[in-house]
Amino acid sequence: MTGESPAGTGENGRSGRNVLIVVNPRSGSYEGRHLHDALHRVAAEGVLRCDLYEIGEVEDARDRIRAALDQGYDLIVAACGDGTVSLVVAEVMGHDIPIGIVPLGTGNAMARELGIPKRPEAALRLLTGDLHTRTVDAMRAGGRHYLLAIGVGVSPTVMRRTSGAAKRRFGILAYVWHVIRELRGSDRRTFSLTIDGRRRRVQCTEIEILNAANLGGTILTWHPAASLSDARLLVCIVRARTVAHYARLAWSMLLRREQPDHMECVHAERSVRIETPEPLPVQGDGELIGSTPIEVVVVPQSVRVVVPERSESEASARPPRGMHGGEKVGRQSLTQMLSRQPRLCAWSEGLRDLLHRTYGLLGTAKQRVADMLHGTWLGHPLHPLLMVLPMGTWLLVAVLDGIEALTGKRRLDPAAETLLGAGLLAAVPTAEAGATDWMHSEGAAQPVGLTHALLNLASLPFFALSLLARLLGRRTLGRWLTLPGLALAGAAGYLGGELAYDLRMGMNHAPRPHLPTEFTPVLPDDHLPEGRPVRVQVGDTPVVLVRQAERVHAIVATCAHLGGPLNEGHIEDGAIVCPWHGSRYSLEDGRLLNGPSVYDQPTLEARVREGEIQVRVSPPQVPCD
Repeated sequence: MTGESPAGTGENGRSGRNVLIVVNPRSGSYEGRHLHDALHRVAAEGVLRCDLYEIGEVEDARDRIRAALDQGYDLIVAACGDGTVSLVVAEVMGHDIPIGIVPLGTGNAMARELGIPKRPEAALRLLTGDLHTRTVDAMRAGGRHYLLAIGVGVSPTVMRRTSGAAKRRFGILAYVWHVIRELRGSDRRTFSLTIDGRRRRVQCTEIEILNAANLGGTILTWHPAASLSDARLLVCIVRARTVAHYARLAWSMLLRREQPDHMECVHAERSVRIETPEPLPVQGDGELIGSTPIEVVVVPQSVRVVVPERSESEASARPPRGMHGGEKVGRQSLTQMLSRQPRLCAWSEGLRDLLHRTYGLLGTAKQRVADMLHGTWLGHPLHPLLMVLPMGTWLLVAVLDGIEALTGKRRLDPAAETLLGAGLLAAVPTAEAGATDWMHSEGAAQPVGLTHALLNLASLPFFALSLLARLLGRRTLGRWLTLPGLALAGAAGYLGGELAYDLRMGMNHAPRPHLPTEFTPVLPDDHLPEGRPVRVQVGDTPVVLVRQAERVHAIVATCAHLGGPLNEGHIEDGAIVCPWHGSRYSLEDGRLLNGPSVYDQPTLEARVREGEIQVRVSPPQVPCD
């Protein structure tokens, strides 16, 4: 990291992108060691020049951010919770500078809305290479700007009663006790609510003005129709006044219903004003910001935020979850529910770090063992193939048990015992292969994959006890013990399908586009230095060009493993190395040399003609007659 005198280099990253990182040490889950370690690893690569500023007094922080805007910084990054993100947003409004987010707070709702990874290093790597930004709406209230929600009623009262120490220790659960206390027989209050100039009086316990759908760091969603980019606000009038009412409301939020129980939702195109007979506390993005009366105005398309490459396209391509039929809602909500569980995400990070350290103990054999378990040698992930063995044997046990129950004959029980034992033995390499794949996952695949593994692990004692009961002559008990094991393994299999088909874990992420079959110029020859990857666009496909020993190589830039940007990788012994997880591909023919990827990388034929680098898809070889 550098000092406090950046020389702006713009966004080309050639001499390091200048970044001011604003840290709130009081954020709910802030751990300075993890952030500093991640900063040093990323800054050591020379692509970022990072200045770290820790917030003391709020006014001092605002002054520092304003000064940074005049000092030529390329990015302002909020490494904190949602409240400090709002503080940064308030100061960059009106300036053509994007903001980055490293989620270190209690809820981190903004990061979750935008698909920003929770792991500090992964979030920081979004700031390197080509920036992908999403322009979102903001809300203006009391002269400040906010991104997520502004509320009056129960939520700000709970926030006022919850201490910072409790939030750091218990996370989102710190609010639960105060929520219950506040809701025990809480009375509805009278609010004067003015939406786009139309005034009405309402009796309710809470009013939330939403710019985004996520409810803090919980598994709940205020309303599926709330959007960061629709140039309007969603006003939620909550009429629940008991714990039971809020439980029903929470269930509606979990299912992402458009008409939640005990809540009315109205869109506002311009502004919302809330007045009360006596002043009530107001929260904005998880922080207390004043008291009523308050007026909130939408500020469309006013903030640029750095996001993962697929975040904006996915947001525009997919309709809001919960806007479909019942079956689809339940399936999608389950994946989203797991991915938004802070504790589950934290456990995922800890376990993944442990797996990496365990592999480090293998020394020089680490890569060979990992490649074997990934299925690099097979050209296909190994884990799904191995999973057939334990699941197949246990299902066959159930079939044999059913036949015995119908016929009354016990001659099939020895076969069932053998199959149970074989399934338990096969579960060991299956789990090892799955864990090896999972340790290189990102985003929602981490908590969903961990849940998949825990369900499988929970099924094993039932199969082991079933085998033991059968060996002891307790055949009926053994048969009954098989059933919960199968139920847990089936639930795990369901999540395995979500990992493969929804989250695309283990699938080939390299695009298979229509590339030119004739040589097409893509870059002047003198723009390609020796040994340095350069990204170009060939139609709608990103391609990496590399010059080595007077020869130009061309390879598709999107890593087949998890879509990492190969143009940000490095060249090593005639191969290009993915910057995300270290997969190595031959520049000559795209052949996979090392995992965790299991797929070859598509390549193109390249040549230099008349000072231009030209590429095409290699024509198929036609055999001679």
